[in-house]
Amino acid sequence: MTFRRALFITAAAILIPMVSALALAETQFNSPERVAQRSSEPTDDRSWEPRAGRWIEELDLSPEQSERIQAIRAESRQAMEPLREQLRQAREQLQSQMASGDSTDQLRQQHEQVQTLHQQLGDQRFETMLAIRQVLTPEQRAQMAELMEQQRGQGGRGRGFGGRFRENRN
Repeated sequence: MTFRRALFITAAAILIPMVSALALAETQFNSPERVAQRSSEPTDDRSWEPRAGRWIEELDLSPEQSERIQAIRAESRQAMEPLREQLRQAREQLQSQMASGDSTDQLRQQHEQVQTLHQQLGDQRFETMLAIRQVLTPEQRAQMAELMEQQRGQGGRGRGFGGRFRENRN
């Protein structure tokens, strides 16, 4: 047996089980049940809300500050809700297109739409954070930064108000 042939057989013996395992994992990950479960789960776009409440409580806000921050958050939720719904629908459509006979270009276009909506939500979260920041004193800003850093250390992304990250959301 030649060296090349032995190398080929060894590589095939290693790669075939790996490819099979990956294919099985992908099939299970994208099963209709799992896709339905993911689409019904809250997206990361809402997850910062409860965490924001936790650290806001620790900032020792004045009644005026608390009132203003509540108003900012309410405005933000109202502005973000249509975007969240558009993103949910765009993700569902992309998932549907993945299973259909749509062209690669159509899939890329839909993926771009999902990415654009996700970016718009991220921008809105950032603007909300900046608006809240304006209400805080310099000491509270420093404390907020410290609390956000602690959240990052506990597995949060540190984005905005420590939003969670789920790679499998698309």
